[in-house]
Amino acid sequence: MKDSVIALNNFIKSNKHVALSTGRRTCYYAHCVALYGTVAEKRDVRMLQRLGFKVTNPNSPEVRYMFDDYRGEHDNYMGFFEILAAGHDITAFRALPSGHIPSGVHLEVVAAQNAGKIILEIPCAITRRSLSHVETVEYLQEIGER
Repeated sequence: MKDSVIALNNFIKSNKHVALSTGRRTCYYAHCVALYGTVAEKRDVRMLQRLGFKVTNPNSPEVRYMFDDYRGEHDNYMGFFEILAAGHDITAFRALPSGHIPSGVHLEVVAAQNAGKIILEIPCAITRRSLSHVETVEYLQEIGER
């Protein structure tokens, strides 16, 4: 096994140990690189921490350092983030305001889902995505609930 993968697995184990010793679960925060360093990123991380999670942000200096090592040894650099997402208890993600999920975030979410982890979406554009009463009734009729 390459050194960068060993370091990544050790990081995941260390996170789990710290989380368990404090009665928390680990959470990987998957989000588009366009959100790196923004107020939204800071707000999301704080919210997840307030919910009691030990949060791993791929934009943190520690993760970026490990990523640089991994990238130097592997052609498929997204594999790093898939391993990271699958190694946490929960993966929380933020879609784009349109509701679309960027390809990298999608890979992370699918990796966590395939590992049987809990997936949590941090919603955005709630008002724009909401249905009216008439639309809700129509939907319920379509699925046979009304």
